[in-house]
Amino acid sequence: MSGTKNFPTSSRRELPWAEASALRQHLNAVVNGDTQAATEVREAVEGRATQRIELSKRNSKLEELASMQHAHTANHSKKPDNDEPT
Repeated sequence: MSGTKNFPTSSRRELPWAEASALRQHLNAVVNGDTQAATEVREAVEGRATQRIELSKRNSKLEELASMQHAHTANHSKKPDNDEPT
């Protein structure tokens, strides 16, 4: 068998542009080993990967805001005293 790749041509239906473009990307990724096309296909299906964020030093303003938020949620989570008869 020679190194040529033959694809069936019996399907003659018309494809919308988006479907034809997606098919071309899949073929490039699988047949040609195009990693950029494979990445494009994966991102189209799964969405883009989130970027990693690293904090390298302490941020006093951020710590202050976090402690204020903690105090706020602690004050609102207390149950009111219902010792008085109604």
